[in-house]
Amino acid sequence: MKRLVCSVIVVCLFILTSCNVDSEVIDELSIIRAIGYDIGSEENLVKVTVSYPTFTEQVSEQSLKQEALQGEGETPRAVINDLSNRSQKPLVTGQLRVALFGEELANKGLEPYVLPLYKDPTVGNRILMAVVEEDEASDILNAEVGTGEKTGVYIPDLLEQNQENGQVPRANLHEFLFSMYSDARDPALPIIKKIGEKDVEITGLALFDRDELKTKLTLEQSFYLKLMRKRSKHNFHLFHIEGIDQETPVVIEVIKSKLNSMLDKSKGYPHVTYTIKLESVIYDTGGDVNLREAKDREIIENSIAKTIESNTKELLLLCQELNIDPVGVGELYRSHTRKWDPDVWSNSIYRTVQFDVKAEVEITQTGAVE
Repeated sequence: MKRLVCSVIVVCLFILTSCNVDSEVIDELSIIRAIGYDIGSEENLVKVTVSYPTFTEQVSEQSLKQEALQGEGETPRAVINDLSNRSQKPLVTGQLRVALFGEELANKGLEPYVLPLYKDPTVGNRILMAVVEEDEASDILNAEVGTGEKTGVYIPDLLEQNQENGQVPRANLHEFLFSMYSDARDPALPIIKKIGEKDVEITGLALFDRDELKTKLTLEQSFYLKLMRKRSKHNFHLFHIEGIDQETPVVIEVIKSKLNSMLDKSKGYPHVTYTIKLESVIYDTGGDVNLREAKDREIIENSIAKTIESNTKELLLLCQELNIDPVGVGELYRSHTRKWDPDVWSNSIYRTVQFDVKAEVEITQTGAVE
């Protein structure tokens, strides 16, 4: 019995000592946190810029430095391989947080650049994405942007908090690819722009026809698209209210929103009705408004509802005219159709859809004092 136990122990020790587990020390790697893609100097080339932090011997927040490498090649992976030849440490993408695309490149199509990211097993499919307006993606990654934060931290934090609390809908690698390969929806990405030497701001939303940039929305228009794409909460918006003494600015916080969709095909053409229900809090007002008066609150609710109905329908008609579908009207129609044909939908049926938008706005609070 003792001999058997000893034999088992020896075998276990042999197995454990023979296992060769690959390990990598973090300060022996160049960990890419942000990557940018732009048009190359020649037609068949792409320019890739990678941004990563470097550590000094005393690792602290103050000892971090931002480094960027840039190169051109026929494919993004080929460029990164070439950049490794210029890097002191191996370049790895395991903590990549954001991918930026120059506007000129987005006009030509992003599929050749987002697909390799998705196929890379070290890259998470929740990395954030954005289109860079006017400048190239390399201009942002090579600059010292933000207030003390490093580029690979500042840019994704900027995008994340604005998608959560601002006017733009959420957009990451998974959602972009899902919409790009869908036959009933088109993708959208936030637009960022470099202001001055260190400031970056979100300026709008880029709408795509599959993987090609088709048009750009303002932040005002983006707010209404966000209401149509998913339930929104904790984002602020300014409305101008008519019907009191004069046009009055009112800032509301959307506490909760809900979208109901209904399709009617009985009239010989598709008729889609969207109902947007909004619970909100008034955060700020201008002019002479008495929020304790039920009459004034009702005027504000009706005015906001009217604005939402008008602007949302205008956005739907714009997308219909451009034959793009970031809202997912095609998904609604497909769910009510047995024989779905994406070509027939895109080429003939979509342009005949009639839209109605109804908004129901409820002001649940008018301030902390109340």
